[in-house]
Amino acid sequence: MVALVGSAVAGERNLLWLQLLRVNAATYLFLAGAVYWAVLAAHANPLFPWANAVLHGGAGIVLVADWLLVGQRRRLPVSTWWTVLLVPAGWASFLLVRAARDGWVPYPFLDPERGFAAIATTLGIIAAVGLAFVAILHCSMFLRRAEPHATHLPERRPRA
Repeated sequence: MVALVGSAVAGERNLLWLQLLRVNAATYLFLAGAVYWAVLAAHANPLFPWANAVLHGGAGIVLVADWLLVGQRRRLPVSTWWTVLLVPAGWASFLLVRAARDGWVPYPFLDPERGFAAIATTLGIIAAVGLAFVAILHCSMFLRRAEPHATHLPERRPRA
């Protein structure tokens, strides 16, 4: 929501942080949907199945389509790809601390009884897929006309 509202408010201004937020949000929702449908859907018993379809499929599709189809974008430097790991690393850290503290985990693949190596492997695979997907989205910039990298793109006015 922040990425979409921020884009609407920013209008034609191509702010680097907002572009990173958009591409990262698209990646997060794509991964959330992929993990849900690949690992968790078979074990879920949702009260409203249509809500899971929308949240774990539709939202990711909307943000990926937004990234690929909407607005002028700049080519983002390769040095920014790692930023996609910030939110998931914070989330995983919080959940692992909570699991160690009271044993609660929201997902079976994070269950401490599986052992640290199994959890680390699962999170590593998710991180690798996330980095690969964000790389694909970043490289999609080469398929469209994109503006060169800059922290913001001021309007050029002729000198008098």
